[in-house]
Parts: sequence; structure tokens; C-alpha cells
Amino acid sequence: HDGLIDEKTVEQVFMVLFGWHFPWTYYANTNYSTHQTQEDDVPQFTHGFMRDGTNNSKLTSIPLEIVKPFGLGFTDMYRAKANLVGWEKAPRTHPPHTDDDMPHFVILYYVNDSDGDTVIYLPDGDSVSITPKKGRILAFDGSLKHASSSPVETRYRAVININIKAHIPRSVIGLE
Repeated sequence: HDGLIDEKTVEQVFMVLFGWHFPWTYYANTNYSTHQTQEDDVPQFTHGFMRDGTNNSKLTSIPLEIVKPFGLGFTDMYRAKANLVGWEKAPRTHPPHTDDDMPHFVILYYVNDSDGDTVIYLPDGDSVSITPKKGRILAFDGSLKHASSSPVETRYRAVININIKAHIPRSVIGLE
């Protein structure tokens, strides 16, 4: 979805995430729980907005702005976080994963233009690559494995990853 978020909000989100006061936390991998960076992965910085009904940030209004065009709110989300991956010298797709075992939908909001594509692995064995575009929203079924990629041409790739509870009809987020 391009153009769902107005340009003023797109710019405000960018300015907040890359402002002096936004707290990023180092995480050793893009999807492992170990504290050592895995050989097939890269470290990233994250910011947890909320999880399981608990607000963990003073800035939870950011993911709320992103889900607003879908008519969704705080109680429809079970996790919202920002991810920041730095550039690499050669293209690298990170390990495929799902965000959670329970049924859910994923809404990815791209904070900046980048060449670090998101790859979605389809059940038939094919894959689809989506290039990050500032303000773009990607929505998909959370049961699909997906992977981020490190940028090579741009200095960083930033997304806001929101997991939506599965009780929401697929049509609400444009999946039917």
C-alpha cells in the first residue's frame, strides 16, 4: 500500500526515529534469541513499542498512526517494534522466519527508501521481493516465512513491524 499515510506523518515518523532522542537497542540477530550474531545473520537495532497489551514506549502513537488507515487500534496489535539494519558490502538476505507461532498478520511500514528488500516465501516455493519505499505499507499473512535484507546502496534500512491479531478479517488489511 502506497499513499495510505499522509506525507506530513511519513516525515514526522522519519524525523522521530532518526532524532537524537529515539532509543534504539542493540540486538545480535534479526530473528534469533541468542546474544551472539549467527553466521547467516546480521545484528540490528530495535525499539519495542508494545507487546501483548503492554505499552513499552512513550512513542506507541507511531504504530497507532500506521494501523489507523485500516481502522485498527492498540487492542488489535499484539506486538509493534522498529528495526534498523545497517548496510553491507555485498547483498545479504537474512534467515527466513515467522514472527510468532500463533496466527497473525504482519504490517510492515518502511521508514526510508532502501535497497534492502523484504522477501516473502510463498507456500508454492516461489518468493516475492518488496523494495522498501518511504511510507509504504506491506501487509501479509504472518504464517508466511519472510526475511529482511541488508542494504548495499543505502546506509540503512528501517521498518516498523506490527503484528496484528488474527481475529481481524483479512479484507481489513487488503488481503482479499
